[in-house]
Amino acid sequence: MLYPKVESTIQPEHVIVGDNVNPKNVVLTRNVSEYVDEDGTKFYQYEEVRFQLPYDREETTQSVEENFNEWWIYGEEGTEDNISLEDRVSDLEELVISLLEV
Repeated sequence: MLYPKVESTIQPEHVIVGDNVNPKNVVLTRNVSEYVDEDGTKFYQYEEVRFQLPYDREETTQSVEENFNEWWIYGEEGTEDNISLEDRVSDLEELVISLLEV
């Protein structure tokens, strides 16, 4: 999901992959600018997208950074899960079979 105008007193990281809640959460920021308000407080203003990696993808901060523009577009367009129910059932069947073989 795109957040076109975020403000914070903390300088944002360019790419964050994973957090304490979910290792698939991703936050990307760009167009960071700083300004000081009338009270002398420094603020950062930037664009941000937040999304979850597809269930079948394992990415690192470095791999997302290397393909930043593609991931930005992915997050900006939304991350509707387009995986069919049939594919999910098939993946679960394979997992159960592999667990039973152990």
